[in-house]
Amino acid sequence: MRRISAQYIFPLLSAPMKRGIIELDEDGTILNLIETDGKLAESESLEFYGGVIVPGFVNAHCHLELSHLKNKFSESEDLADFLEQMICKTKNHSDTEIQNAIHLADSQMWHEGIVAVADISNSDASFETKSFSSIEYHTFVEIFNVYSQKAFQELEKGKNLLETAKKKGIRASLSHHAPYSMSRELLQMMKEFIEQEKSFFSIHFLEGQSENELFRNRSGSISDTFQRYGISLDDLIFEQKSCSESILPFLPKTRGFFVHNTHATEKDVECFQNHNPEHFFVLCPQANLFIEKKLPDIKLLASKSSNICIGTDGLTSNRKLSILAEIRQILESCPEQNFANVLTWACLGGARALGIENRFGKLEVGLKPGILLIEPFDFQRMTLLPESQVKRLA
Repeated sequence: MRRISAQYIFPLLSAPMKRGIIELDEDGTILNLIETDGKLAESESLEFYGGVIVPGFVNAHCHLELSHLKNKFSESEDLADFLEQMICKTKNHSDTEIQNAIHLADSQMWHEGIVAVADISNSDASFETKSFSSIEYHTFVEIFNVYSQKAFQELEKGKNLLETAKKKGIRASLSHHAPYSMSRELLQMMKEFIEQEKSFFSIHFLEGQSENELFRNRSGSISDTFQRYGISLDDLIFEQKSCSESILPFLPKTRGFFVHNTHATEKDVECFQNHNPEHFFVLCPQANLFIEKKLPDIKLLASKSSNICIGTDGLTSNRKLSILAEIRQILESCPEQNFANVLTWACLGGARALGIENRFGKLEVGLKPGILLIEPFDFQRMTLLPESQVKRLA
């Protein structure tokens, strides 16, 4: 049995424990959490650390299969500019290059204290790594196509990929890409399939202001980019309403991960909460700054919903798959948020979204959630320091 202590332990379902003790069995399962009221007696068998102990992180949005594109993209002017880079820079990479990058990214996420990931897949490229990984993955098999006549074909292709994932023992479900990349027919087919399967879904949402312009009047930079590349807009939803109002009738009633929300307003948030109170809002702050040079209104989201989690996005829009770096970005950009709340989003929020909160996201007797040390730490303000780093203890 290991006995571990630090200046503070953050169980997340209860107040931080000053110099508390965690007792673990040999595989990392928590046997006991001991309050000491800050009066820790010296013990030869006790490991003591000068930072804070937290549960393993849950990455609520990632694109592992795009890891070979690290450092290939430049910071974009807006979402349309980023989409253009996706069109131009994602071809002509060898299978060996792709597989090596996926394996390295998976290893680095584990090193960064990530224990579970909601990951987007458009192919089976990441499945081999996932099937042997120490990280728990839920794979969102992503579907998109703007042409009505290809809707059935795309859905069938997604269902086949879904079965491939499940045969490898990978937890998976079908999911959307974004409102602007799916025909009306494909959205309707996806809604029916996901509701029938009672699975949850993910969707990139309001990552760019041009999404609203596209749905309101077929204008804006996304519209311009599509037309420049000969991509028809004819089969997209066109209700001359906002993106959220347009997409709402086509969304499954099951739990959804709304990712990015960079331009989400109070009306948008309330719209989806009324649709299903179990919907989650996923923050990927470093990717938002990379793509649109703008963060979501995190203060608004935090005031309207307790269903918040944190993702890294992929290495096309981020330099590092680190939840700690995302926490730091939120705390630096939103001083009204405190470390304990943002940590809850990074651990318990993602675990609840994925339905794995009975195993991950909190420090509780009987769980094996991953035990992380963050140090150094600002104990006066109870927050991260610029030089704070994460180390896996169990």
